[in-house]
Amino acid sequence: MKLPIGVCLLLGITLSLHAQDPAVPPVVGQTAVIGPIANGTPSASAPVPVSPNFTVKSSWTERVVREEPAPLPGMTPVRKPVNVTVQLVEDPHLTPPPAPAPGNPDPAAIARFKAIMAERPKVDNIFLSATVYDHQRTMLRWHPNGHPDQEMIAWSALDFNTLSGFGQFTYNGKDYNLFMFIGNENSKKRLLHLQQQIGALQPTAIPDLPPTGTPAFVVTQGDPTDADAIAPITAMHELYKVEGPQLVAAYQAREQARIEHEAWLRANPPQPQDVLIQVWKREEEAAQMAPLQETTTNTEVTP
Repeated sequence: MKLPIGVCLLLGITLSLHAQDPAVPPVVGQTAVIGPIANGTPSASAPVPVSPNFTVKSSWTERVVREEPAPLPGMTPVRKPVNVTVQLVEDPHLTPPPAPAPGNPDPAAIARFKAIMAERPKVDNIFLSATVYDHQRTMLRWHPNGHPDQEMIAWSALDFNTLSGFGQFTYNGKDYNLFMFIGNENSKKRLLHLQQQIGALQPTAIPDLPPTGTPAFVVTQGDPTDADAIAPITAMHELYKVEGPQLVAAYQAREQARIEHEAWLRANPPQPQDVLIQVWKREEEAAQMAPLQETTTNTEVTP
């Protein structure tokens, strides 16, 4: 994710380092990821639907050239001729879909739903843009809830790739939903690109931070003393203090799985497959339309 260069120059303001006193350990029971953390293990395959036993009434096949898009950069799309077959089949009489819910639901059900929602703990949403530089520093951009016109920027000593792979966590008794857009920058490639584009080197200005992997951050735009505004970033760094080893291990497993999957795709590029299309006319609809058609046909128009 490429961010405007200008935001990196806003470091003339007073910076403050946010880090918890290591002598005060976090309360594990109140800080944790909610649900599983993605570790590269493939999801269970969806069950293969059972096709009806179609009775083919007529069939038509044509030979066409299909192109399978390249799954990875640098790979060539695969083009080859395949068969496209269209079959007209008899109505298999599939179960009709359920009727839509009534427009005016039961007031008692609405009251129960409102009571359930009122008892649920408040959940805050975190919308975060994270740009990781060389897997060592992360530039964070976010808007405090309720202030869409107030952008805040901070730099973290964490590689925020490790703080992905999950969507919910809890900290200090509050639950959070995480919506993070993350990208990675290679400083050397970025400088080379800038030199080629504008003929000058403009290295990204990164404030002084503790060693990589330390859960600490510096606010470079916005009020660093506004505890509510920086609460989401504080919560994520506190989460790392508890779940850090598990988050790092899960990220490394995801990266290994990605490398292995890319190698498999390069060795086994996807191939265009034959296409089978089966269509039918529902007999129920035809029976319902027949009286209407007969009425229309027998209607006389008087001038």
